[in-house]
Amino acid sequence: MDDLQCCALAVCLSRGKVVNAMQMQKEKVDVGYLAVGMYVCELDRPWLETPFLMQGFLIESKEEIEALSRYCDYVYVDVAKGKLDVSVVHSIRSFHKDLKTSKKPSPGKTTAEILSLRTKRRYTDTTEWRKEVGQAHRAVEGLTTTVKEMFEALSQNRRYPYAKLKQSVTPLVNSIERNPDACIWLARLKNRDSYIYKHSVATSIWAVALGRELALPPQDLKSLAMGALMLDVGKLQIPSELLNKSDPLNAQEEKQLRQHVNFSLQALEKSQLLNQDIWDMVAYHHERHNGSGYPRGLQADEIPLFARIAGIVDSYDAMISHRYYEKPVSPSEAVKKLYHLRDVEYDAILVEEFIQAIGLYPAGTLVLLSTGEVAIVLSEGRARRLKPQVLLLLDKNKNPLNKWEVQNLADRLCPATNKPVDIVQSLEPGAYGVNPEMVAYEPA
Repeated sequence: MDDLQCCALAVCLSRGKVVNAMQMQKEKVDVGYLAVGMYVCELDRPWLETPFLMQGFLIESKEEIEALSRYCDYVYVDVAKGKLDVSVVHSIRSFHKDLKTSKKPSPGKTTAEILSLRTKRRYTDTTEWRKEVGQAHRAVEGLTTTVKEMFEALSQNRRYPYAKLKQSVTPLVNSIERNPDACIWLARLKNRDSYIYKHSVATSIWAVALGRELALPPQDLKSLAMGALMLDVGKLQIPSELLNKSDPLNAQEEKQLRQHVNFSLQALEKSQLLNQDIWDMVAYHHERHNGSGYPRGLQADEIPLFARIAGIVDSYDAMISHRYYEKPVSPSEAVKKLYHLRDVEYDAILVEEFIQAIGLYPAGTLVLLSTGEVAIVLSEGRARRLKPQVLLLLDKNKNPLNKWEVQNLADRLCPATNKPVDIVQSLEPGAYGVNPEMVAYEPA
């Protein structure tokens, strides 16, 4: 059996009873769990609505599975006509891996209940940004390498040692516990040809930063990190031409794209990372506060806390990232969009806590100063939110500086007026020819 068949077998076995093939010839199977060698005898819609020529066929390639996923949510397979190993056939039980009928979300605590516990456990910065950035850089680079290896293994249907992923998460969480600014700064350093795994690492950083702001215990911070890394692994099974499409998706394409949630859950089950909080993040991070999300249309506190966190940080990083179908916005503009959508698509309290965690001008925001200079925010000032630490890039005439200079706006006065230097406005990525994602700075 290949890995996909093994996955189908593992899921079937984990779900319980063995079925006698003589008693059950036709089984309902979600398209996410189809495998080469299964015989499709019936669809969830009329055959004439699909391009399949025969009313019943043996799956002989992964391309045929992809084709089925474009038109169907589930199909029926005839276990007697298939060519899978008899142990697999006998283990298939009737199930439709639709999240409405599978593992239910954990109710967990409300946001208000979580905040009520915060006074008992608050995090404080134990290192300065300048001292932490070196350790943060090693943690982020190590995790990025591990995640890239995982994604490559999964895309080639190879097994992956998930214990390595758990080990790589720990230095990241420890760094954010000490001082989140360094990892937040590094989260916006991406390149355009590796969106999925870079997005996963960045989303993990945002999730842990928000969890820290909520004063969640260290073990929960690790769950947030792991869950965020697994959100999009299912997209590896979505055709690249669909993921990279620049035009709006039609209804059929949108339906196909949403299958990535099921595919991610398959990877999660195969990895044995069955922590309930991680499962909730992967399963429900596309649910929305007003019930407009998917796959179950959950509302407000029906959405598990960790999934609500995942929805916010996943959306935020997507907004500030280069995507084929949409240009990035500045971090501060993304914060504004989240704020305007509080209690509409996102939990209002969590949105406000996220803004507290990353600042009004998050690390990586390109800003225009009252002196006319252009700078990029390095780290926020937790005591004075409008006076972050910045890296000066252009002088008042918008000419590049010979040497980048770090300034703390809380202490800086304009030489000409002797007045405090303020941020006038945030700038869109690319303003004055500056791409924030290409500005890599590490103190000596």
